[in-house]
Amino acid sequence: MKHKHKNKKRAQRLFKSKVWRKKHDPFLLAVVLVVFIALETASLGTATLADWQHGVALIDVSSQVASAAADFHEAVQPIVDVAVYINQFFQEAADQMAFLLNDEDNVAFAADGLAAFGRLASKDAYQLFDISEYNPWFGKVAGAYIDKSCSN
Repeated sequence: MKHKHKNKKRAQRLFKSKVWRKKHDPFLLAVVLVVFIALETASLGTATLADWQHGVALIDVSSQVASAAADFHEAVQPIVDVAVYINQFFQEAADQMAFLLNDEDNVAFAADGLAAFGRLASKDAYQLFDISEYNPWFGKVAGAYIDKSCSN
């Protein structure tokens, strides 16, 4: 019976301390805040002109801005040059296409050239990606065997 009484007192003590903390947490925060603001005001008020000049000199980065801008320009210049060259290429390509497409004969000539390019590119791509000689087996698609000797 005495054992239950101790546990009850302990529980009441814990409950009271939690309740007290809940009631006084904002009060303690306000006291800490007021003390901190007072110390900060005192430290700012006691600073001399020399202290302020030294502090400003520590965070002064005006001399570094010019060198950072020069470094940035040096780092970005190759990218800008590439963009200029790509723009120049497209301008020249557009001028040449305008010349080719102004006349009907030139349109037919350009179409034939594009078709020939497509044929050559597809044949080269087929040869580039053809791995049938590396496989010991023959491929089979829809029941028909694929043999490299059949392709032209």
